[in-house]
Amino acid sequence: MVRDILKLRKKLGIRRAAIVVGRESVAAAGEAVLADLLSLLAQLKVTVLRDDGSPVVDICARYSHEARWIVSASWAMSQLVTEELGIFISNESGDLEAVTDNSLSGLGIRPDQVPSLLALSENKEPSLKRPQAIRLLELYGTLDAALADASTAPAVAWKRKLAPRKDALLQRMAEIQARPGSRVRQPQKLDGAFIDDSKESADALQRYGFWSLVRLLPLPAAADYAARARVERETDYKAIRNAADLQLLEQCLSNAEVCAIDTETSGKNPAPQLSSAFHYLSERRMPSSCP
Repeated sequence: MVRDILKLRKKLGIRRAAIVVGRESVAAAGEAVLADLLSLLAQLKVTVLRDDGSPVVDICARYSHEARWIVSASWAMSQLVTEELGIFISNESGDLEAVTDNSLSGLGIRPDQVPSLLALSENKEPSLKRPQAIRLLELYGTLDAALADASTAPAVAWKRKLAPRKDALLQRMAEIQARPGSRVRQPQKLDGAFIDDSKESADALQRYGFWSLVRLLPLPAAADYAARARVERETDYKAIRNAADLQLLEQCLSNAEVCAIDTETSGKNPAPQLSSAFHYLSERRMPSSCP
């Protein structure tokens, strides 16, 4: 873990940060291993935010106003995303995916809908596939609203499928949901460098036999990885709300070499919707290069 932390520190150019230890951390590592790890982190002058009685997401919610990024392997953290705060989600291969307010908008969900989305699509036996879950939340806004009446349209078939698991889904959502009002038992100030670049830190690593990690101790150069990740995820969305906006869209498409049309259907047969879209394009005399 110390090796991974040092590599992550270098990759992201981290200068100031803290490690969060919550209820899941104790359960996963065990008291003995966790105590040994925290002892080494203390020698490296790492700030640790610990509350064994609180989920990690609650602790992160408590300190989120002081952070610009959270690095985690849990998609539940993305419910904390704001315009000022992004999440790096790490996968099993070690790659990092930047989740920002723009990228969530691109998926079609809001940060507050993330617990509902995960409850529906990320269980051991998911009730819906992610696109289906996103569509359901687009229609109803919340999982509670979607489950309120299984007999009403739209998405009746999905709702009837979910009805027998209503209590389990709501319980799962509650487990994922962050509690912004919760307080850690011993609040700390996020301050100081993330891993002290000193002879004491080098000596600590050597005492543990981590000789190869000493070369990773020097503070990393300021990296623009995070800035690039945020920019790469930004997309400009424009809602067509009136005739003037529609005319601007027509002008834009007329000047484009190619364009793509995405339609939402209310049934399994997309032909009527697609034919309507193509008919509209032909009526408006769009370029023949528009597929």
